Amino acid sequence: MSEADQLKASIAATPEAERPADAKSVTTTLSPAHAAQVLKSALDQIFAQGLDDRMMAAMPDFWKLYYQAVAAKADYRPKDPSILRQIRWTRRRIC
Repeated sequence: MSEADQLKASIAATPEAERPADAKSVTTTLSPAHAAQVLKSALDQIFAQGLDDRMMAAMPDFWKLYYQAVAAKADYRPKDPSILRQIRWTRRRIC
């Protein structure tokens, strides 16, 4: 029995609630490159690739301003002087 057939038999023996939505869509591979491609494709279906206008419109005002600054490749600076701004620290190499 091939590895794929063993996997299909294992899926068939699994309780219905724990089975994949489509048992025929189960992918097996011995190629690390193919496995990486399948994983990347799955993650692309779950996580956003970037922020679109619709997603930004749903954000709180602070995050809208922050991501607008990121998109403009600028440092976010609050207009209200009473708001403290995070200071970026750099590590210095001591020889």
